[in-house]
Amino acid sequence: RRTRRAIQKGSTITVPLASSSYTSGPTGTSTVVTSGDTLAPASAVTTWTASYNDSLGVLTLTVVGGDVRAGDTVACTLSGFDGLTLAAGLPAGAVGEVSYGSRTTVIFRNGEGTSSYLYPATTTGDAAGSTVPNAVGSPLADYAVSTAAKSIVEGSVYSFRVYAYNGRFKSDPVTANVQARAVTAPAAVAYVPRQSSETMGVSILYSTADPATAVTLGLSFTPRVTLGEGMKVSLSLPGFTHGNSTAFVTIGTSDIESGTGTSPAFVASGSADTVFEEASWTQNTSTLVLTVKAGASIPANEEKSVFVMSTAGIETPPSTGPAVPYHVNADVTALRLDWLSPFPKKTSPRLGFVVQYTTDATFAEDVQTVDFPEQLASGVLDSAHLTYLVSDMEANSTTVTLPAEAYSGEHSHLAGKYIKIDTEIMLVTSVSTPTLTVERGRVDTGAGAHPVVVGQPTSDSTPCACSAGVTSAGGGTCGCTQIYLVYVGATTPSRNDGKDSKVAAGCAIRAATCNPNNYDFSLSTSHAGFRTHQTGMISHGVNDKVDWVNGGCGSSCETISMQTGREFGNPVSYPSQVTVSEPGNPNDMPKAEATTLSSGVTTGTGYSYLALTDTSTSILLGSAGDLLQRYIKIDDEFLYVESLTTGVATISFADSPGAGCILGDGTLVETSSQGRGFVGTYEVNSTDGTILNISITNTGSGYKAGPPQISINPGANCTTYPTFAVTLSSNVAVVQRGAFGSTAAAHDAGATVYKLWWPTQGTVTAPGRQYFFRTAAYNAAGFSAWKYYGIGFNAHDPSNIPTRGQVEVEFAVEGMGIKNANHSVWFGHPNPDGSPDFSRSRECTSVTILDVAGTRLNCRAPAWDGQAHDVFLRYYDGMVERLRFISSGIRYFPPDVTSVSPALVPSRGVVTMTIFGNDFSSSTANRSAYLDAGIGSDGIVPCKPLVYVGANELLCTLSPKATQTLAGYMVVSVGSPDIGGAQMSTQNVKSQVSLIPEPVESTATLAKDITEIPENSTERATFVASFISDVVTAMEGGVTADQIQVTSITAGSIVVAFIITPNANSVSALTPAQIVASIAQQAADPTSLLLSGSVTSGVTGVTVPPGVIAAAAAAAGATATATSQPSYFTQCVPRSYKSFDMETCYDCCTLKCETGSEVPAVGGVPVLAGYRAGACQTQCLNHCGYNIPVSTLNTMV
Repeated sequence: RRTRRAIQKGSTITVPLASSSYTSGPTGTSTVVTSGDTLAPASAVTTWTASYNDSLGVLTLTVVGGDVRAGDTVACTLSGFDGLTLAAGLPAGAVGEVSYGSRTTVIFRNGEGTSSYLYPATTTGDAAGSTVPNAVGSPLADYAVSTAAKSIVEGSVYSFRVYAYNGRFKSDPVTANVQARAVTAPAAVAYVPRQSSETMGVSILYSTADPATAVTLGLSFTPRVTLGEGMKVSLSLPGFTHGNSTAFVTIGTSDIESGTGTSPAFVASGSADTVFEEASWTQNTSTLVLTVKAGASIPANEEKSVFVMSTAGIETPPSTGPAVPYHVNADVTALRLDWLSPFPKKTSPRLGFVVQYTTDATFAEDVQTVDFPEQLASGVLDSAHLTYLVSDMEANSTTVTLPAEAYSGEHSHLAGKYIKIDTEIMLVTSVSTPTLTVERGRVDTGAGAHPVVVGQPTSDSTPCACSAGVTSAGGGTCGCTQIYLVYVGATTPSRNDGKDSKVAAGCAIRAATCNPNNYDFSLSTSHAGFRTHQTGMISHGVNDKVDWVNGGCGSSCETISMQTGREFGNPVSYPSQVTVSEPGNPNDMPKAEATTLSSGVTTGTGYSYLALTDTSTSILLGSAGDLLQRYIKIDDEFLYVESLTTGVATISFADSPGAGCILGDGTLVETSSQGRGFVGTYEVNSTDGTILNISITNTGSGYKAGPPQISINPGANCTTYPTFAVTLSSNVAVVQRGAFGSTAAAHDAGATVYKLWWPTQGTVTAPGRQYFFRTAAYNAAGFSAWKYYGIGFNAHDPSNIPTRGQVEVEFAVEGMGIKNANHSVWFGHPNPDGSPDFSRSRECTSVTILDVAGTRLNCRAPAWDGQAHDVFLRYYDGMVERLRFISSGIRYFPPDVTSVSPALVPSRGVVTMTIFGNDFSSSTANRSAYLDAGIGSDGIVPCKPLVYVGANELLCTLSPKATQTLAGYMVVSVGSPDIGGAQMSTQNVKSQVSLIPEPVESTATLAKDITEIPENSTERATFVASFISDVVTAMEGGVTADQIQVTSITAGSIVVAFIITPNANSVSALTPAQIVASIAQQAADPTSLLLSGSVTSGVTGVTVPPGVIAAAAAAAGATATATSQPSYFTQCVPRSYKSFDMETCYDCCTLKCETGSEVPAVGGVPVLAGYRAGACQTQCLNHCGYNIPVSTLNTMV
C-alpha cells in the first residue's frame, strides 16, 4: 500500500484478516518488504518479522532495520500459511493500520453543551477533578449530561484527562502528556494573483521546407517542470495537415525517434524514443500531442530532443498557407496557482491549503482536490544542516557528492527531499551513495554555480581554503558552502523570502489604497502583519488527489467540511493521482457519462427502435438533462446539441402489423403534424407481407400540439394497411453532426452519451477549454472560506485621458499575474455576446506589474477619443484565460477650442479660418467642425473641407448659403457615436466668430512745425513710429501697432490722418469705433495717457467721423444719450407737433447747442468740434419730434 508518513523502525503493522482466514501463520521470518517508486527500481530494503494469531485472525508485522520513507510502496511476500482461503464476511476494503501508537481524536468546540458529564451533586471530593471519586453504581445513571455550554477561550492552553466507562464501572483517569491550545480556523486566502498553464518553448527542425510534403519534425525543448508518466506536450502547427483525412490520427513508436546532441545541432538517433512512445495528430486544430509513456520521465531543466518521422504522415502547409515556424510554445499538462494569505497567528495557525480545480465553471462536477501542506514553525523555509559541499558545482551539473563522513550510512531517505545550496533549492531525485542526483532550480530559484570556498581572504598570499566544511585558511570573509535539508511547504521562499509587508514601491499593506479589498493582514492592533506568498504546482499523474474535502458542492459552497470518515487530526487519504487534460485533442477533453441513446419503448404489437445514422439530426436520449448547447460524444463522434425539443419516441401497431405489402421495405410517411424532420423506415416480411419492424432514424422536432399521424407509403400495395400509435418524448436533441472534424457515423441504441466540459463551459469573462480554481486554508479547527481565482478590480487612476494618450494609468487589481507577461489591458467595446470587440478597441500598452503579488499594474494609454469606453483586463497563460470588464471606465478629454483666427469675418462669402485648441485627436477620422449661428439647423455652417493640421490645430473652410451669416460659435466634434460616443467643444467667447467691423478714419492735430519732419525723411519715419507707439500705450493693450495706419501728414500745425483697422483674431477686442472714441476722449483730458506720450503730448484735437460715437456705444452695449437734460432741450420745447412749432423748436435748439457752453455728447463722450454741428442737428431733430411717426403725430396735433 502507498503510505503517507514514514514508518519508523520498531513500529508494528496489524492486518485484520478474519479468525478463520488461515489455519496457521508463517513458519519463519520470511517476510520481505520491497520499496520502489518512479525514480528508482524496486529493491529489497529490509526484512521484517511476522507473527499470526489464528484465533483472532490478526497478522502482525514488526519493522526491523531502518525506517521506511513516506511515499514508498510496501510489498509483503508471505509464505508458510495453510488454508489460504479468505473467509467470507471480511469487510470490503479492509486495510492494515500502522500502530505507532493507537489514538482516538476528539474535537472540543466552544459552545457545545452535550459532550461532557457532570459529577452528581452528592459526590464528595475535589469537584475540580484532581482526584476522581469512585462512582457507586452506573456512571450513566448517576452522572448527568452537561446542559451548560462549554466555554473554550481562543488562544488558551488546556490540559486533558481521559477515562473509560461501561455500563457499571469507569477506569482511573489518564492525564494527557501534551497540552492543547484552543484555536480557530485559519484566515481565508487574501487574493490569488495568478493561475497558469505550464508552457515551454520548442525549437523545430524540418527535413524539408517544401510545401504540402510529408516532413520529419525535430523537436528540442527544456521543460521547467518534471514531465512524468502520462503527461502530454501539445504543439499547435497552423497550416500543417496529415495525409490521412481522418480527424484524429495515432502515431506509433515506429514513427518516433530519440534525438542526440543539443539545440540547434541535434539529430535523430535512429532508435525508438524511450520517453514518447505514442503521439496523436488532430486534423481539425493542426495539433501534435506527445505523451510520456509509463515509467518514463524528463527531469526539469534537462534538454530533450525527439523526432517525429515523415512516415507519421504530417505534411507542411501548402504554398498558400502560413510559413513553417521554427519556434513555438507548447502546452504541458501541468497547472500552477499562486496565492497570498496573512501570516498565521498562534490562535489561528495553519496546517496547509486545499486547492480544488475543475473544468466546470460552477464547481458542481469534475472537481479534484489537492493538498499543499504548510508549516511555518521556523520561518517560511524550515531547514536543517545536512553536510557541506566537497567539490565545485557547475550551473549545469545534476549531481552532488556527499563527503565521506556523511555517507557512511544509508541515505536513500533523501530521495524525494529538497536540499538548499546557497539560495538555490534542488530536488533529490535518486540516491546512489555518495552521489545525489538532483533537479536544479526548483521552487522558482535559479540554477547557478556553487564553489566550495567563498569570500575574500585577509591576504592574497593565503587564499581561502576549507577542510571538512570548515574554513582552514584565509581569514577575512572566507567561508565554506554548506548543504541544508529543507522542508518546502506551500509558502514559497522565492518571492521576498516568502513574506512581505509592503505593496509596490513601499506602500504599507494596511493602507487602503495599497490593499485590494481592504484585507486585514494585521497580527495585532499595533502590528500591520505580513502577506505570505504561496504557490502550488499540479501535474498530471504526479500530484496525489485527496478525497477528504467535500467537492462538487457548487460555486456557492462557502462552508467547507470533511468527507465522512475523515478527521482533522489525520485527514489525508490518497486514492489516486490527479488528471490534467490538454485542449489540443478533443479526445482528451474532460467528459462525464451523461445518458444513453434511447432504444425506444415496445408497446402493443410490433415494435420500433432507434437507428441513428450518419445523417440523423435529431436523436432520442434516455435523459436530456443539462445537455443544451453542449458538446457530446457518442462512440468516436462529437456532436453539438443545438436545442432540446419534443420528438417521436416510439411507433407501435394500433391493431395489426398489416398484410400483403408486396413491394417490400419502404419509408414511413408523416401525414399530419405541426412538427418537422421525422424520418423512419419499415421492414416487410417477404413471406406474408406483414411489417416486421420500424426504424426511427430522425425523431423529428417541435411536436408541441401532439404526436403526428404516421403511415406507410400508400403505394406499398398492402392488402391491409397497418395503423400506428405514436408516442412523444421531450428528451429529443437537435444536433450538429461531426463536430471537431470527427466523422458522422451510425450509432447503436444504448450507446453511452458523454457530455464534454470543454469548450462549452466558457463565458464572456472565463473563456472555455480551461480550469477553474479555488483554495482554502485549514488547521485542526477547520477550514477558511473558499477564495476563487478571477480577475478582481478595485480602482484605477486617472479615468480621464487626453486624446494624445501616452498617460500612465494605474490599476489596483488581482489575478493579472505576477510577471510582466501574459496580460493586456484594452479600452473599447464588447460584441453583442459580451466578448471583446477588438476592432472597436485599443490596447493600453507597456503593461508593468508594480507589485510582486500582482495587486498593482500600470499601462500607457493609447491615443484615442470618445466619451466613454469600457476597460477590459485580459490575462492568459497557456490554456488559461480570464477577462474582467469595467463599464465606462475610461473617458477621453472632449475637444476644447481656445481661439479661432480670424475671429472677425465678412458677413458673406467663403471664409477659411484656423481653429486652435486641445484634444482634436490625432487618431480618428471621426472629426467634424461647424459654425453655429444659433438659429436652428439653418444656422449651422459646416467646415468643408476640415483639414487636420495637428492635435491642436484645424483648418476650416466655411461656405455659407445666401441666407446665412457667419456670426456665432465654432464647434468641434470628435469621436464616433458607436465607438465611445462623440464629444463636442463648448461654446464660449474663445470660440466666438463675429462679423468684422468697419475700419475708422480719424485725424489728430498736433502743435508742431511740419518742417521738422520733412517727407521721406528719417525724422518723419521716427515721428510716425512714435505716434503709433504713443497711441498703443494710451490704449493700454486695446490696440496693436499693426491696426494703426497713418495715411497722411499735412500742415496746420500738423494734421495726422490715420485709420484704425479691426483685430480680426479676437471678437473681444475693441472695435475701431471704440478705439477712436477713446482716443478722442483722451485728447480732451490733460491727464490722459495720450497727452503724456512723446509725440501725442502735442495733440490739440481729434476729429471723429459722424456715427462713430454711436457705433462705439453700440459695440459696448450702451445707448448714446447725455447723462442729464441740456439747456438747449429744456429751453427749446415744441408747443405742438405741427410743422411750424416743430421748426421753431428745431431752430432754437440747434442755435443754443452749436453756440452754447454745453457740448453735445454721444455715448457719454463729448463730440469733437468738427462734429458738433452734426451731433446738434441729429439730437435736435429727435428732440423736436421729427423722429415721431406721422400716424402718431396725427393723434397729437
